[in-house]
Amino acid sequence: GIDGAPNTRTAQGLELHLQVNHLASVALYAELAATLPPRAPVVSFTSSAALDANPAALSDIAGAERGYNTREAYCVSKACQVAWGDELARRRGDALTVFSVDPGQTVSQIVRYQLPQRAKQRASMREAQLVRQARTLGFRTPREAASWPAALLRGALSPPGDPQAPESGAWYLGAASAPGEPGPIWREQVAWRTAATEAGVWAQSAALVRASLSPAGQAALEV
Repeated sequence: GIDGAPNTRTAQGLELHLQVNHLASVALYAELAATLPPRAPVVSFTSSAALDANPAALSDIAGAERGYNTREAYCVSKACQVAWGDELARRRGDALTVFSVDPGQTVSQIVRYQLPQRAKQRASMREAQLVRQARTLGFRTPREAASWPAALLRGALSPPGDPQAPESGAWYLGAASAPGEPGPIWREQVAWRTAATEAGVWAQSAALVRASLSPAGQAALEV
């Protein structure tokens, strides 16, 4: 994903954070939906920054009626990931295993806009160097950040009733756990995490990607 980008519009006329961090995932799901087998896991990657999203902003995810704020753009894009995943779980939870994952703070390239020199440095670092930097900052390495979402995916593919299987519709928050440890399910109240708001995010997302989808992809978002 991306964070800290200046006010930028993509070729499709969409705000950059929203398209990269959220709408690209929606479009990918839509085009693959018809090929997914029963109980297939669908993971919506997000961030703890979603907790800071302004609920009012989720009624206008494209930002047509809002002034641009870099932090808000990032938070909204990540909140959309959770909201959309929750709504997908409502719509297709009987056929798919859907959950959202915040991998936690990671020594990755997400700092490319805010700290370009740090991003350039990380691009050339070996695994051992990334580990040292991660430990210094209290972050995860990319390998650690990927390991427990991968474990959740394996659990989703296990036989029904397996205690290791993820909870469909859950949001696993890596920021609430130590580096290298799986994140707990976030169960506290979040102002924008309501059925009405999440249905609205689904409808807005579908409308924004519709022109880029095949007929099958468009149909997948109408379920």
